[in-house]
Amino acid sequence: INWMGAAVGRSYDVERAASPTGPWTVVGRDISDGVNEWNPETMVLFRDDYRQLQLGHTYYYRVTAKNESGRSAPSNVISVQHSEENQPPVVTLEP
Repeated sequence: INWMGAAVGRSYDVERAASPTGPWTVVGRDISDGVNEWNPETMVLFRDDYRQLQLGHTYYYRVTAKNESGRSAPSNVISVQHSEENQPPVVTLEP
């Protein structure tokens, strides 16, 4: 999944669920995009462990930004259908 970082976000948590309303599980904690000369074409901030996912199932993801003042509201939810083994998933943005 990809997201645009928040201007004052120090780190991010990525959550996954089996339904668009949860319950949510943190699958990426304290992810930082504070890297000099970041290149999204060759560098990865977060990659889910697909060994934990079941083929044919749809999973839902959201991101929260964090800093010294607290945590943001969750981002919009995206769905990813895990459809083929060893293939990139199909990502669909919810309206």
